[in-house]
Amino acid sequence: MTDAWIPGPATGTAPKLQIDVLTLFPELFPPVFEASILGRARRAGLWDYRLVDFRAYACDRHRTVDDVPYGGGDGMVLKVPPIARAVEGLLGGPEAFEAWLSRPKETRRPKLILLTPQGERLTHGLAERLSREAHLILLAGHYEGFDERIREHLATDEVSIGDFVLTGGELPAMVLVDAVVRLLPGVLGGERSAVEESFAMGRLEYPHYTRPPSYRGWEVPDVLRSGHHARIAAWRKEQALLRTLLRRPDLLWMYPPDAEEAALLRRWAGLDHEEAALAGAEEAGGEAAEAGRDAKEAERGATEAGGREASAGAGAEEGADALFGADAPLDALFRAATVVRAAGGKASLPKVAAAIVGALEAAGRLPPPMSKPRRRRRENPFFAARNAGGETAGAAWRPEDAGEAGRSGPAGGSEAIRGSDDARDEAGPARDGEAKGGPTDDGRDDGGRTEANG
Repeated sequence: MTDAWIPGPATGTAPKLQIDVLTLFPELFPPVFEASILGRARRAGLWDYRLVDFRAYACDRHRTVDDVPYGGGDGMVLKVPPIARAVEGLLGGPEAFEAWLSRPKETRRPKLILLTPQGERLTHGLAERLSREAHLILLAGHYEGFDERIREHLATDEVSIGDFVLTGGELPAMVLVDAVVRLLPGVLGGERSAVEESFAMGRLEYPHYTRPPSYRGWEVPDVLRSGHHARIAAWRKEQALLRTLLRRPDLLWMYPPDAEEAALLRRWAGLDHEEAALAGAEEAGGEAAEAGRDAKEAERGATEAGGREASAGAGAEEGADALFGADAPLDALFRAATVVRAAGGKASLPKVAAAIVGALEAAGRLPPPMSKPRRRRRENPFFAARNAGGETAGAAWRPEDAGEAGRSGPAGGSEAIRGSDDARDEAGPARDGEAKGGPTDDGRDDGGRTEANG
């Protein structure tokens, strides 16, 4: 058996990222690494990999890489020597290996990453940090576990893909490679593909649609077919926030809302039950509830459907009000969103939003409400006349009609200029305002449908 399975060079130039995988089953990796986006990126020279079977570095004739644990117990434990010699071979020999070992773990390059359920949870942020490295070594274990000295002296990092146990570290290694390589410049088609997706900006991604525009009565939201880029951008931001609120409210704690998102959260927190239904809060769960469902019935359904998830914190018997209290801790907010998702209840959006707003405000992690000067500007008699009688009435209004309070400067030119500026605002900002209305505008027709994609 050879000591390493090494694919041929993708190009004549050095890759941007070199990944070496220490594994007992190297044959599992090429079907994944050579296919689709990963394969094209490797052939383009954006990354490369080596697969090292560390069984080849065992010294006995049976090539033993594991042994029974000291102190007794079930399972077999991976031994230190074969793995240490495999790392030494990757680094270029004993001298390079000793120099690597002599450095603090934080400064060692390349990093040696141990795939283990005890490691740091793999997140988008961690994948981004690793994508900036030039060389990574992944250790995919097997059997009962590793000799602790591998963790103490060789591994620089430990990574877990979730709170569950697999038969080996090969699948987690593939997941880590995919998450890291796709973030390398040039790997994905669009420049913003890796930016405008779930977790990249601390929010779950907005819903996507493609042709046909209608299928079995399932419609694409009109705003996405309008060609109005500002309205589309506003809709996507709003939908991303709504989806994050109902599915992963903990992300709003980790990545506090900006001023626009804070305004949306406060508005949703103030919705009554009818408006909440129009806002498409049935997104979580994917099944539209009947528009006429009684609010209390929806809350009872949420409590019953999510009772198992809620029992750890509040208990089903305490009801929905206890789950969504404004002073509820973060984990309770997460369970509350789980309850909403399980029940598919529309009426719970205001309570979830109010709970999040209360928690973030109490911790000082929510921007203050929008300042009032803009509201006072909208109360200007010009706008009042325009709203009452349309543009003609607004144009007919004269500053002197409001007395001195309506004047911003000498009579004549300044009022005319201001009036023309305000008139021009009508076409642009008015439409922008409509776009930011989100759930209460476009959501009335298709808010529920947009949130049906899980």
